[in-house]
Amino acid sequence: MVNEVAAYESALDLYYARDWTGARQAFAALNENDPDRMIYSIYLDRMTSQNVDDLPADWDGTFTHTSK
Repeated sequence: MVNEVAAYESALDLYYARDWTGARQAFAALNENDPDRMIYSIYLDRMTSQNVDDLPADWDGTFTHTSK
């Protein structure tokens, strides 16, 4: 569990640093090891629905839902 938390924190660091290639790889590995933990697939979906190049310069990691 400790290793999973460290891997999750590393994936989040990559996500917030806008390194979505690295973040996708990290979240995909986490998701493969624990497919029932929804948070990993949520981040993967977010990175699929947004283009990192389209994020504003002051982006703070928030995600705006456009549908239910």
